[in-house]
Amino acid sequence: MTTLRFEDVCPDAEGAKLIGESLDNFRQLARKSGFPRAFKVGRQNFRRRADLLAYKARRDGRA
Repeated sequence: MTTLRFEDVCPDAEGAKLIGESLDNFRQLARKSGFPRAFKVGRQNFRRRADLLAYKARRDGRA
């Protein structure tokens, strides 16, 4: 297992922008199965950028 670097992850607010959704819609999507899993650092949720970009590609039909 490799160690994640800060540039490999993003907080939920930035993740919403990354996939082109509002933060409220992002939080609704996060409850569905198949959405990238989050991990907590303090009180903030983080997700892997690569997982979010892969999800966006699948959603948009590019994968």
